[in-house]
Amino acid sequence: MLFNYVIFLTGKIASTLSIISYNMPLTLKYIIFILLLTVTQLQGQTFSDADDLSDAVNASTEGGVFIVKDGNYHDFEVAFEVQASADKPVIIKAETIGGVILTGESQFVIRKSAHLTIEGFVFDAQGEETLIKLEGSNHIRITRNVFELETVESIKWVFIGGVWNDNTYPFLYPSHHNRIDHNIFQNKSTPGHYITIDGSFDNTGSDEVYYQSQYDRIDHNHFKNNGPRAVNEQESIRIG
Repeated sequence: MLFNYVIFLTGKIASTLSIISYNMPLTLKYIIFILLLTVTQLQGQTFSDADDLSDAVNASTEGGVFIVKDGNYHDFEVAFEVQASADKPVIIKAETIGGVILTGESQFVIRKSAHLTIEGFVFDAQGEETLIKLEGSNHIRITRNVFELETVESIKWVFIGGVWNDNTYPFLYPSHHNRIDHNIFQNKSTPGHYITIDGSFDNTGSDEVYYQSQYDRIDHNHFKNNGPRAVNEQESIRIG
């Protein structure tokens, strides 16, 4: 019976030799091996270099978990372009929630991507760049992050655009079904928006074709210290 075996799932495939007993039923051996593969995939790969992270994510064809090692990173700039799927998503996360502090002109750019999650980072940035820019992408989730930006310019902190480099209708990579949830946005004293969901248009033909990102969801975020009041461009959220 299954309960006669003491199994320690270490997540290392090499451990299968010591875990799988010669006397185990074949079906049980198969189940344990699949579990070990699953645990290994969930553990993910660990990175401390922005270029290495970008290269690994963009080269992935089967999804995966990509972990940024806890620490402080200055000017941590990454750009992702990867088409994952619902059953094999790409998850990019801090080693521990709040354990990765991104300073300077750190920025995440996501273009023509699908089924990708950004989770657990603290943006304590300075400069004139959008912190997370998403264009021509769908099913992107931005969750459990902290956003703070020291700047003198009008900046869109998190931006979702309609399309990117895809200005012929019908668009191949329209933005839709993205989610921003369970984040903290704080301490904005300049014009600009914490979150902007915008559109794009094709002006290459006789008619302009506008496209606004569709079916996006913003929920369970905390917005604080956005001021002073202004006539325009001081909104926490702008759509359109």
